[in-house]
Amino acid sequence: MNLLYLLLLPRAAANGIKHAKYQADNLLQDGTYLDAERQQALMRKNQRKKYPVQLPGCVTVGSDRHCRKEVKAPAAPAKSKRADAAAEAASRRWRGAQHLTPTKQKHDLNATLVFTKDGNCGAPQRFNKTLTSKLYFFAYVTSRNPELLKHFLAFYAARGIRFKEPGRSLIIVSPSLKDVKPILDEVVHPDNLREASTYTSDLKREAVNAYLKTLPKNKYLMYPDLDEFFDVPTPLIDAALVTGDGFVLGSMVDRIAETWRLNSITNEPLWRQFPRRCLATLEMLKGQPRKWILVPTSFMGKSTQYASSHYVEGEEALPRGLKAYGFSHYRFGAKSLDLTKAKLGLYEQNNAGSAKVYNFMLRWLDKADDHLLSKRFRRFVTCLEPCASPAVSR
Repeated sequence: MNLLYLLLLPRAAANGIKHAKYQADNLLQDGTYLDAERQQALMRKNQRKKYPVQLPGCVTVGSDRHCRKEVKAPAAPAKSKRADAAAEAASRRWRGAQHLTPTKQKHDLNATLVFTKDGNCGAPQRFNKTLTSKLYFFAYVTSRNPELLKHFLAFYAARGIRFKEPGRSLIIVSPSLKDVKPILDEVVHPDNLREASTYTSDLKREAVNAYLKTLPKNKYLMYPDLDEFFDVPTPLIDAALVTGDGFVLGSMVDRIAETWRLNSITNEPLWRQFPRRCLATLEMLKGQPRKWILVPTSFMGKSTQYASSHYVEGEEALPRGLKAYGFSHYRFGAKSLDLTKAKLGLYEQNNAGSAKVYNFMLRWLDKADDHLLSKRFRRFVTCLEPCASPAVSR
């Protein structure tokens, strides 16, 4: 028996020391000890500190700092059952009431997102005659995606852009005009075409600003990229022109194929080829989704000038509370992969912010199939109601 005591005594002493150390480590200022439940609460609190909230309802996690939408909101004060029911109903409403993220804007215009299937899911609607009579058009496009260019020209011609009228549009093609000249000659007057041997954001900004200086006052300019289709319904455009003093703000709705593949573009209407409507640019690619659909040719007593593709100089003077209308953004086509890699090399030299967007896009592709968006992308991306009910699950 004495031998047993001698064997157990060192272990008991060690346990006593561990317990004393545990109490010392977990003794709180109020004289109480940190129990298991409070330890877990503290761990959760430390995790929240480790992953700061960058977007509304979004926590960045993991080595790739992706957005985790499942983050739980902090506990709210007790409410009545009636208030809880109202809050629950509000949380289920259409996402069109959300605001653009101020941290992703140069100026916080307090814009409210408005999404509608009417424009995204059908043939292009023609602008009213008053607008088309005052409307000018500028685009800086690549000649390496002729399939998308064909849809681009047909879409904007159907909306009422007067491509055949000299001076009413300017389309700069890079790097080779002759590669897509047959497509352009069907729609665009030769005087409205230019060729550029290379592309950079600075060259594009300088070109659109120079064009704006040649335009008459009290007119409008539309300035989309090749993959941006401003398909906002005509009545909404008309209303926005009045409330925005000639400015109409938009926000990208990224169009994705039903199978989540980066499919080749065919002659079928694009909204049928890419029925999924998702908000990937901001959430998944950490890019800027807002874009001016229309701007007046003169602003604050001089020619309107772009600070970048997304911002206009002096726009902080615009009225707050504008609406930002969702328009189709056809980024996820088959040729997007090669163009993304080409642009990535260019932007890594000249524009670190844009390079980040293209790096994220490549990261979200399936490792075994670089023309398929990964399961992780499908899990985390926010999507609106599709144009047609997808037969393939997420």
